[in-house]
Amino acid sequence: MNSLEVTGVNTTYDSTSIVPDSASTATSLSSGYKTLSGVIGLQEDKVTVMPYISEALKKKGYSVGIVSSIKIVHATPAAFYAHIDSRNKYDEIAVQLINSNFLFVGGGGDQHFSAAKRKDGRDLYGEAREQGFTVATTGQEFMAVKPGEKVLANLPGDVYDEALPYALDRREGDLSLAQITAKAIEILSINPKGFFLMVEEGKVDWACHANDTGAAIANMLDFDRAVAVAVE
Repeated sequence: MNSLEVTGVNTTYDSTSIVPDSASTATSLSSGYKTLSGVIGLQEDKVTVMPYISEALKKKGYSVGIVSSIKIVHATPAAFYAHIDSRNKYDEIAVQLINSNFLFVGGGGDQHFSAAKRKDGRDLYGEAREQGFTVATTGQEFMAVKPGEKVLANLPGDVYDEALPYALDRREGDLSLAQITAKAIEILSINPKGFFLMVEEGKVDWACHANDTGAAIANMLDFDRAVAVAVE
C-alpha cells in the first residue's frame, strides 16, 4: 500500500459520535453522506435511502463485486448493497444481498443463509440460485467459477463460521484474501465496460478488538498482498 501514488483522507466522525462504528463510516464512504452509528445506507431519519456508488455504477452497466474476510452481511460490506436501520439485522441484510443482483459477493457468515440456521427457516442459498447466482460454499467450488458467472461465495470460516479464518489460522484449502481478490477480478473483468470491487480486510478489526497483536499484523500483511494483486 505504501507504494501507491495517491492516498485518500476522510473524516471519520459520524452524525452520532466522534468515535463512530463501521455502519455509519462505511455508509459515508459508499454514499458520501454521514449518518447515525449503527445505521446502514439511510439518513438520520432511518427512512430516507442514500444511493451508493456501487448502485450508481451498476445502473451505468458496470459489474459490481463485494468481498470481505468477515461475514458478508457485516456492516462494511453491507453498506455497499443494503439499506437498513440497524446493522444487527443480519438475516434481513442477507435477503437484501441476494436481491442486489451484483455479479459477485464473497465472504463468510453461513448462518444467515442456511435454512437450518436462520430463525425464519428461509433457504437463502436456494433463493440465490433462483436469482441466478452460482453458490460456492467451498474454496474449490469458488475457484472453479468461470468469469462472468453471478456468484455468491460463502466460504469456510473460523470455528464459529462467522468469518474467514485469521491468516495465522489458515489450513490447507483455505483461501487467502489475495486469492479471493484475484478470482473476483477475474470474474468481474469480463465486462468490457468495467467493474467496481470493494475489498474489506475485516479480521484486522476483530483482532484489534481482541487485543491480538500477532493476528492484526498477519492480517494487515495479508491485506497488503491483496492490494498488490489488485494493482497488478
